[in-house]
Order: sequence, then C-alpha cells, then structure tokens
Amino acid sequence: MVRVGDFELLPLLDGYFRLDGGAMFGVVPKALWEKRAPADERNRITMAMRPLLVRRERLMLIDAGCGDKMDAKSADIYGFDRRENLDVTMARAGIGTRGTIARCQSGFAGNDTAAVSPWSTIVRSAAICFHSARSRNWRSMSA
Repeated sequence: MVRVGDFELLPLLDGYFRLDGGAMFGVVPKALWEKRAPADERNRITMAMRPLLVRRERLMLIDAGCGDKMDAKSADIYGFDRRENLDVTMARAGIGTRGTIARCQSGFAGNDTAAVSPWSTIVRSAAICFHSARSRNWRSMSA
C-alpha cells in the first residue's frame, strides 16, 4: 500500500492476458524486448491486469480488469489466465467488496457487466469519454 495525502493506494491483480509483442513494443527490435518479455508461439507477450484500489471515505476500484464473461474465441485470442483474479487478491488484502465503486476503463471492461459486489456501483468510462469528446484539448486534437 502507498499513501498519497489522504488517499491509500493498493495495486491489485485480476489475472494476465496476452497481446502481440510487436504491437506493444513498436519499432524496438524483438531481440531486445524478448529478453524481458518472452513471446509465445503466436508472438504474444504476457501482461498483467492491475486494478488500483483507492481508499478514502469510500473504496474506488480504478480499471476493474476484464470480468468473467469473455466468449471462448476472445479468451483464446487474448490468452486470459485469471487463476489469480480480483476476488482472490481483494480477499488476500483483507478487503471486502461492500461499498466499492468500480470505474471500468480497459477495453475488456464491457465484459464485466456485474458490479464488484451487489452493494457496489459501476461508473463506466463512457461518461469520461463523452466529456473528453465535448471538451477537446491539445492532446486530443490530431496533428
């Protein structure tokens, strides 16, 4: 756990997935990145889904991972390994899910259609994307 002002930050784990190593490292030669992140037979590297739990008056979970509703084809494409998932890591950290606010951000978050618990609230990133689209700034403008 890390403390920043009044906030406690706790990184959690929702498992692992695989993405194309060349797409992740871009122009960096494979001979350099493969030493740190070995590729499988489909040239995919393992990446972790690391939700961040923020505690102040309430608990807020930032990027709630991928959920458990992925179809078989997508699960194969992304090579999910969720043996170590959010429920396990929250329990290990001694944190119940009551009152957690989950802010889903990742591309997989749409598959997490249930709140973290029946007492939780999900805040989807669509509202954030809508706000960004309505109030453009220099980072969102094309060159």
